[in-house]
Amino acid sequence: MQSFFNKVMKWLLVLTIIMQGIAYANIDDTEENQLITMKTDSPIGDFSWSQEGLKEVEKIIKSCGSGVSVFYKDIQSGYTYTYNENQKYFIASIIKAPYCMYIYDLASQGKCDLNKVYTYAARHKTDGTGKIQEMKIGKTFTLRQLLEYAIKYSDNVAMSIIRENFPVPGYKEYAKKLGLKHPEDIKYATNGDILVSEAGVYIEAIYNFIKTNSYGAELRKLMLSTTNPMIISKYPVVRKYGWADQSFHDMAIVEAPRPYLLCILTNHDGDFASFKKISQVIEKQVLNNNLEATPSPYEINVNNEKKDIVGYDIEGSTYLSIREVARAINDTASRFSVIWDESKQAIVMNLGETYKSSEEIMHHKTSQQAIATQSKVYINGEEIMLPTYKINGITYFKLRDLGDLLRIQINWIKQENCISIIG
Repeated sequence: MQSFFNKVMKWLLVLTIIMQGIAYANIDDTEENQLITMKTDSPIGDFSWSQEGLKEVEKIIKSCGSGVSVFYKDIQSGYTYTYNENQKYFIASIIKAPYCMYIYDLASQGKCDLNKVYTYAARHKTDGTGKIQEMKIGKTFTLRQLLEYAIKYSDNVAMSIIRENFPVPGYKEYAKKLGLKHPEDIKYATNGDILVSEAGVYIEAIYNFIKTNSYGAELRKLMLSTTNPMIISKYPVVRKYGWADQSFHDMAIVEAPRPYLLCILTNHDGDFASFKKISQVIEKQVLNNNLEATPSPYEINVNNEKKDIVGYDIEGSTYLSIREVARAINDTASRFSVIWDESKQAIVMNLGETYKSSEEIMHHKTSQQAIATQSKVYINGEEIMLPTYKINGITYFKLRDLGDLLRIQINWIKQENCISIIG
């Protein structure tokens, strides 16, 4: 009887784990059957992928075979997804990004000079990726140039010179403070090991560094220009890849309307196809995620006259239809025309022109689903891309963006609970 009771409790425990969002699946491996874990976590807010979406992602990853690990994190909510997080990989060149961040951080504290000159010596010559190894021994580079070569071209010689002058022990102490669970895997940096969750720690630290450090923009620019794009997206990708024997990795900040972190580690040498499939299916879940759009409680006035415009609040920001704004300020000096250009697949606006459409937009007094999109817009012929939302098939723009685009003054009058547009 006791044995039967224990079996029942064991299965109840398993069911509890599954309900918490941890799924287990056996994957065939050439050497042995491995237990691959898929885990999700949403500590902040209610952002999450649907169960159907999770199954679709897992199906795609499984189709890529064994030796694949994935880390995803939604920056705004903290929602994370990991797959096969316990497999370690040779770190390859992804280490160069956090190592260079370490140097930039030292520079921001006045502890090193990015304009200091270093000489390429014979002892620095090494095999692998890069451009400096083909240059003449004795050529000089500033530290800033070495950082550029290390990130942009994944240059091993540049990294060798950097490590010589800023040794690994200093980097190890810096890296430990980032929150790595296994700092011992750093070893000598360029020959270390890594888990996909640790790659996630690195790329999140880089994201925060870009946002807060005076050299963040410089690091971001370099990581936007790296070669070998493995993770792909329709949005800008701030990345560092790694490629060595049995190591093919990429870790990235994807600057989508809802930005996210994505790391894919594999032992599939040169397998770009798997990266494309995985990054595309994950981006699909991000963009298909339906957020709640609630009718804005604010009255909207144009030149002190109340207008029948209904906005939506999405995650703390107010969004309006560009066509409703065009109609509302059509009789002011700030008027503008709006059309959809099929050939350009873009919204085209011309400032100073009259808006001619009489199309009415149906207003809803209840919450609606909003789907994150990226809209191509031409303003007086100049192309820009803007994060927007689709609500019932209509594109809604952030109020702050509209003010910048249309060169109009937008104020929130708290005591009157209204948004004032001066055109």
